[in-house]
Amino acid sequence: MKRWSVIVELPAQRDIAEARLWLAAREPDAAEHWFNSIYDTIGSLEIFPERCPLAPESKSLNMEIREIFHGRRHHKYRILFTVAENEVHVLHVRHGAAGGGRKPAARSVIPPLPPHLQSRAGQHRTAVAGF
Repeated sequence: MKRWSVIVELPAQRDIAEARLWLAAREPDAAEHWFNSIYDTIGSLEIFPERCPLAPESKSLNMEIREIFHGRRHHKYRILFTVAENEVHVLHVRHGAAGGGRKPAARSVIPPLPPHLQSRAGQHRTAVAGF
């Protein structure tokens, strides 16, 4: 079975960090669960990332950008990524209600990897390449 390397680019890392800080200020337990599980969703892209639909942005940007969703209800996020050769590049993580009054934390702090991914840290270009 073919596997792609999953690379979380710096803007996506910042998006995740800001969302985690925002959520932690309101629901600390939910923030930890969300943070760990979003990396599971991102990691799932190592197998057949083309299963995910094209994002609406693809048309206006004239490039193939795909999306996968993570979370439920008011904690739903869109993970935007591209697929090139053997790599998946996660570009951004957007809240489902982006622009809907929900503001991320003012500062950007890139959090450490979730514990279940730390053993693979040497294999990661920016966060989770080479699951």
